[in-house]
Amino acid sequence: LLYYMDENHTMHNMFGFDQRNPHHFETLDNHCLSVLRYVIEHNNCVPLIVRLSAFLHDIGKLFTYELKEDGVHYRFHGHDYVGSNIAYNILKELKFSNEICDSVKFIISKHMLMKQFHDENGHLKISAKSARKVLRKMDNFRDEILMIMDADNKSHEVSSSNHLWHQIDDFRALVPSLLNNPISEKPRTLKCPVNGNMIMSAFGVEPGPKIRDYIAIAQDIFDEFPDATADEIIKE
Repeated sequence: LLYYMDENHTMHNMFGFDQRNPHHFETLDNHCLSVLRYVIEHNNCVPLIVRLSAFLHDIGKLFTYELKEDGVHYRFHGHDYVGSNIAYNILKELKFSNEICDSVKFIISKHMLMKQFHDENGHLKISAKSARKVLRKMDNFRDEILMIMDADNKSHEVSSSNHLWHQIDDFRALVPSLLNNPISEKPRTLKCPVNGNMIMSAFGVEPGPKIRDYIAIAQDIFDEFPDATADEIIKE
């Protein structure tokens, strides 16, 4: 990776890139290396997809930076999604397997999911509904994404890190209650039980893009009321 060179000199441009952001005290390359180092030092048997994701998690900043209104600092809106695609393309060109490329792309795309959920003491501050949404969006990569998030949080500028220090530990502790099913030994499902056929039958909607809108509304209701049945959600 260190010697990778594409037509945009992406990896080369990481080195020495000044993030010009109050949450960071390191250049982009050093921050990414700090996250990688933290992941390796604080977890056992770190999978390759996590190590790759750690090193490449902020590469999208090279293509999304814009000057804030203060004329001094940068913002990086969408760097998670832009970076996930860049990382995917780099790994594909380096002949990594499709599984590794897809996994790293997904992990990087989700590494900003929880940044806003904290209090002034560095602990998690989140509603049960939002926590279920976050957990669902992590899909089958919860542990890997949480490793990246925790390392990223603790590799920020000191005052910024203090606001995030306990966030991921708190979330990990919360997960069992989110998945606990009071009526079954199987973990609670986070995916809404309402499907497209139910929507079409209940509302007389023709197949098409509008079905996705109904499904999204149903999922939002289920995130709020995780014990609701499909019939109850449709009636709502």
